[in-house]
Amino acid sequence: MAHFYEITSKHSAFFREDIGTPTQARKEWLSSGRRLVASVTEKLKLMPNNFFDAWRIGEAIHLARKHRDVETSVIAEMLWGIREHPITGDEVSSSKWGTECHKQLELAMNQQWRPNAWEPFVQPFVDWTKGKNFEVMETETIIASEKPSFNTAGTIDLLAKLNGRVCLFDYKTRSVKEGQDIKKKTYAKDCMQLASESYMVRDMMHLDYNPSIFTVIISTEDGDTHVKEWTDKSFEKCLSDAISCFTFYDEINGL
Repeated sequence: MAHFYEITSKHSAFFREDIGTPTQARKEWLSSGRRLVASVTEKLKLMPNNFFDAWRIGEAIHLARKHRDVETSVIAEMLWGIREHPITGDEVSSSKWGTECHKQLELAMNQQWRPNAWEPFVQPFVDWTKGKNFEVMETETIIASEKPSFNTAGTIDLLAKLNGRVCLFDYKTRSVKEGQDIKKKTYAKDCMQLASESYMVRDMMHLDYNPSIFTVIISTEDGDTHVKEWTDKSFEKCLSDAISCFTFYDEINGL
């Protein structure tokens, strides 16, 4: 289901659990005047990725043939993999595993975390922040923009200051098989998401610079972690691409 937010002020919004399609968002907007916008990640799904699309179709067909009696919704969950929960040992969907890992990292950044079975997936990033001029500002921060070229909202995993300057961090839990290079597990869409949210933070905080953006890749196999700082060149290119997706999404969905 798609994610939609209701914008309440220039840079503030809240997640609407009851809205899951552009049609519902448009109907709500027209009937009540409330400003419903698709999330940053939802709009970025419009960015073409031929390799990924081909893989997804092929994998879905493979799983459907292998599990003929399984419902389509379950196949959709299986498409992204099944993980073992570090604490319960239960098999859970990749999305649920990632959500829980995010929560553990959020607790750690707020100094509310106590070491548990998630430690291999949490401690490496905690260690990365140590010894640096690093200050946590907020976790799970919702940011929005009413600008016509944006008209969107999103949630920032971690807003912090590094050497006195504001920066954004986004956690990505991804499978990194033996022999694969974790540094190659960052993608342009990661940068598109962060660059657009960084631009919104700059506007909200009236900064004279673009906050630096970092993708934190965490291997679901063993917790190996890589913190990728995106270059200014990547920032500008990905911001431009993101804005193209934002405006196109609203154009075709009447938002």
